Formats: sequence, structure tokens, C-alpha cells
Amino acid sequence: MRTAMPSAAAPPRSLPLVGLVPAAVAGAIVLNGVLYYVFLALDMIPQEVIVPNAGAPITLAPVVVSSAVTAAGGVLLYALMRRFLTGARRIFTGLALLLLLVSFAMPLGIPAAPVKMLVALNVMHIAVAAVVLGLVWYAPRRSETPAAHG
Repeated sequence: MRTAMPSAAAPPRSLPLVGLVPAAVAGAIVLNGVLYYVFLALDMIPQEVIVPNAGAPITLAPVVVSSAVTAAGGVLLYALMRRFLTGARRIFTGLALLLLLVSFAMPLGIPAAPVKMLVALNVMHIAVAAVVLGLVWYAPRRSETPAAHG
């Protein structure tokens, strides 16, 4: 008769902190790329609406660039906060949610943008925040991280 030996608890699943930037950038680009084409197909991002600073309608290129820059910046900010602050994850989450709320005003600067376009752009803002916050909460906590990783 075999008796079951108690197994050691599995280590927490986590992504090393160094892997968060490329994961966040890739996740944000893919998710917003898909959303862009879905919203384009649903005519939620009308190509006749011109973005003032670009002098052109919203295309995939600025969606990709802004998604990548925002995701990388968010993760790098979290890494800095994690290095110097106790409770960095909680503080970063509050700050990220506050910045997300502020970002909802950005599409309002596009003259004559229909409400459906404002909704689509803000959903893309939420998507980047979800990717970054998801990865931040998936990252190892200090107590789960070997001292060498900081």
C-alpha cells in the first residue's frame, strides 16, 4: 500500500521582472492591434476624422507606437517604484488607475470625433492598462524574489 507523501508547495507562478517590459509591449501591441481592426471594421474609428497633431486619421502605426511606449513606460516606472518603495505594487496600481482616468480626456482633443470613436480609443487605453497591471500583479513580489534580483 502506497501512502501519499505531502508535496512541497509549488513555487508561485511569476514572470521575472526583466521580462515584463517586452511582455507588456508585445501584449499591448497585439491587443490594441486587434482592437484597432475590430473598431475599424465596426466604423468606430472613422478615417475621415483628422487628428490635429498628426494631420491624418488614426492608423495602426500611432496605435502601435503609443501602446508600446505607454506599456514600456508603465513597467519601467513600476520597476523603479519596486526598487525604492515598500508596497510599490499597491501604490503603482493606484497611480496607474489615476493616470488611466486622466487618459480618458485625451481623445476629447480630437475635433469632431464622434462618441463611438471616443469610446473605441478609451477602450484601447483600458487595454494597455489591463496588460500592464496584469503583468505587474503577475510579477514576483519582493518576498518571492531572490535577493540577487532585488
